[in-house]
Amino acid sequence: KYKDESRYNPVTISQYGLKQYSNYIETGDNQYYDKAKIQADYLINVQDKETGKFYYDYDFKVSGTNQTLKAPWSSAMAQGQVISLLVRIYSVSGDKKYIEASKLAMKPLTISVQDGGLKADFFGYDYYEEYPTIPESYTLNGFMFTLIGLYDLYNVTGDTQAQELYNKGIETLEYCLPFYDSTGISLYHLAHLTDRNLPLHYSESYHTIHIIQLKTLDQIEDNSTFKYYINRWEGYVKENS
Repeated sequence: KYKDESRYNPVTISQYGLKQYSNYIETGDNQYYDKAKIQADYLINVQDKETGKFYYDYDFKVSGTNQTLKAPWSSAMAQGQVISLLVRIYSVSGDKKYIEASKLAMKPLTISVQDGGLKADFFGYDYYEEYPTIPESYTLNGFMFTLIGLYDLYNVTGDTQAQELYNKGIETLEYCLPFYDSTGISLYHLAHLTDRNLPLHYSESYHTIHIIQLKTLDQIEDNSTFKYYINRWEGYVKENS
């Protein structure tokens, strides 16, 4: 629900599908796979076949900013989460339509926000924006969810574009993590860098998500920078408990 109205949200739909897929893997019960596949098929049906985007059909005020995204808007996090689901359904079904849709979903990640895409510049590094605001907001959890989706696609198919986008994103993440390190907590986004009138924005629940996401990516990368911030940010949790 958003403002007391029920709205279709591509992230919520894909996360529900991913949960059902996990239930299927854990139990072998096809009813869970069927539920996951329903979500994947719906998302393919509503995907913009020209831009590759999955849209939000409602205006959204971005927390901690002065920005409101006007419908229809899209999100790199949605692109990544949907890719993660589609790749998993493909791994069971073998139906290439899920991979074709996943590859199309990468398209807005190659186009700048100013030109209608979802890629921002972060001091010379490519950043995939959960919220395509102008000026940029650089939301960390959405960025990492996008990277995980790109890895899923590359890992299953060997797609070279997914590999390139993922590798560029990993370079960005390694560079940008210090900017999110605040006093006793990680920042949710960096909108204060592009709008000096804004205060730092953070969330205890998203701090925990950041740690889990970094652990996931470190399992892939075995990256010393990721390990440093995992340990540092877990220390903040202990200090605040």
